[in-house]
Amino acid sequence: MISSNVRNMKDGRLKVDGLTDELLARNMEFELRDARIDRRQEPLGNRMANFAGSEVLRVELRVQQEGKFQWERIEEFHVAANDGNPTARYINRRPRIYDVASESSFQIANGWLSTCHSSHDSCPPIKPVQLPTRVIDVGTSTSDQQKLIRTESALGHYAALSYCWGVQPQPLITTESNVETLYKNIPTSSLAKTIQEAIFVTRQLGLRYIWIDAICIIQDSAADRDAELSRMGEIYETATITIVAASAKHCRQGFLQRRLYPWRAQEWKSFKLPFSCPDGAQGELIIEPTDPYFSGDQPINHRGWTLQEFLLPQRKLIYSTTQLLWQCHSVQAELGNSAKKTLGIGRGLIKVQILPMLLSSHEHFSSPDQKLDAESLHDIRFNWQILVEHYSTRSLTNKDDILPAFSGIATKFARFLREEYKAGLWYSESSDSDFIQELLWNLRIDKGVSELDWARQNNLYTAPSWSWAGHQGSVSWQFLPSLFTVADKACYIEECSVQLAGLAPFGKVNGGRLRLRVKTRKLESIGTGHVVDDFQYMVNVLEDDEVSIFLDDTVEHLAARFTPRYLWCILLTVNGGLLVVPYDENRWVRIGMFSKKIVSHAGHTLSRWFENEELEEVTII
Repeated sequence: MISSNVRNMKDGRLKVDGLTDELLARNMEFELRDARIDRRQEPLGNRMANFAGSEVLRVELRVQQEGKFQWERIEEFHVAANDGNPTARYINRRPRIYDVASESSFQIANGWLSTCHSSHDSCPPIKPVQLPTRVIDVGTSTSDQQKLIRTESALGHYAALSYCWGVQPQPLITTESNVETLYKNIPTSSLAKTIQEAIFVTRQLGLRYIWIDAICIIQDSAADRDAELSRMGEIYETATITIVAASAKHCRQGFLQRRLYPWRAQEWKSFKLPFSCPDGAQGELIIEPTDPYFSGDQPINHRGWTLQEFLLPQRKLIYSTTQLLWQCHSVQAELGNSAKKTLGIGRGLIKVQILPMLLSSHEHFSSPDQKLDAESLHDIRFNWQILVEHYSTRSLTNKDDILPAFSGIATKFARFLREEYKAGLWYSESSDSDFIQELLWNLRIDKGVSELDWARQNNLYTAPSWSWAGHQGSVSWQFLPSLFTVADKACYIEECSVQLAGLAPFGKVNGGRLRLRVKTRKLESIGTGHVVDDFQYMVNVLEDDEVSIFLDDTVEHLAARFTPRYLWCILLTVNGGLLVVPYDENRWVRIGMFSKKIVSHAGHTLSRWFENEELEEVTII
């Protein structure tokens, strides 16, 4: 057993008697082995916030049952102190605030914004910027009316809202028939709850304007919608702050509800313990159960549009399911003033390498005119693929938004890659090998998609078949490094072109073609091969070499769309390439890819299978 006093940071002491009483109240037989308070420092980029230390009470227990030792258990709790208590001079964290719409919550949020403006060297300054085409004028903090305004390129400060629309229609959107009325007044009662609450938050932050897509874009005007969607990246990037309604599944739900107590409270409750401060003063600690922030649990992180809405803003106020969070280039924090680990964006967390590309204030990438070395360009391409992989796991209500919803991110990458953007891929005549590697993506279709959804998705043109954006499903480039060694004198790109549907260079396309000079081989059947699942087969093609066949859809669905007698393999690299079928007499479509099986003869490459073939021209659409 440990003594009744436990050594704490800076020689302060925590009374264990109260801790023992609390643990005994858990209906648990135990022996208290150790208890100590540690301060953990979380690195925030290249900087540390003043409140980056987060105190944790670590308790080691020897749990017993019926008087016999069963297992050892370690529990961790957040340690907090109330303002005005002597312990507040030594403990950085304050008790969690569950009412995210309270006056104290907005005081803290305004403090974050003010501190970012005055103290964060890594964050761009808050200054007037050119306002979007339209914004909502919310008035002052005491206003109860709002209206839509044309900005005429005026300068100002504004908030932007990132949220989920949901499946059901919004109660109010701007159309050509009501826009003039909304310029006069927007009735609060006509707005979705999430939009009402975003307007309220904007007022509490002292901002006059907010941009919300449903109201600031004329939704039934194709010209206005295309023009404004092409500016989405810039709108979120230049906003003073982006309000992220992360907890709301749809626009009618709202996001200012009182947060629930942490899920671990089913076992542990908050309690208070006496604390002897290093200066001799007697204070009190508040011990709270930990409740980690899991970004993947947030409804907003399953929506396609919100990926760029998360990555591009300079500052975010994130209303998550458990708490209110702040994130800027310098600091990530929660209500209670404790720093958080890097906030992810859900499934397939983005690696930190993307940040220099996306954050223009970063010193290494501050100028797009700076010539980048080969390694930096490789990293940029690698992180582009990571982003695409993650983006492809998200959902889009309108499937033809697949390129527009990613256009803000593409705009950022274009500043550094300086290559032609081809419907989600990067092409340069001087670097065929990089583009060839980009063509070797793999697709996984959600088996839960209904036949009706499948038919609708596949009848909707979004991009050429050789682009990941032309398909619905989860994309991956995770293959053997040897797959990406381009076959010598076996593949030449003669032409790569797309036809834009509008003026936006990173937006929708209505056509495209890839003309190659390549070696091809007929694959008579995959039906006799080993079936891995509905999308993957193993086929013997040369001696004992096996080829992995990755289809872009199930055999049944492909057969419904095409009636090929054979599949054709196009060699792109020494160990892989594309699967195509005829579309008409002179054109082909991609239906998958192939690669050498990982356990096949290590000294052999699949290029041997094509060594007697002549180069021929193939056009893929």
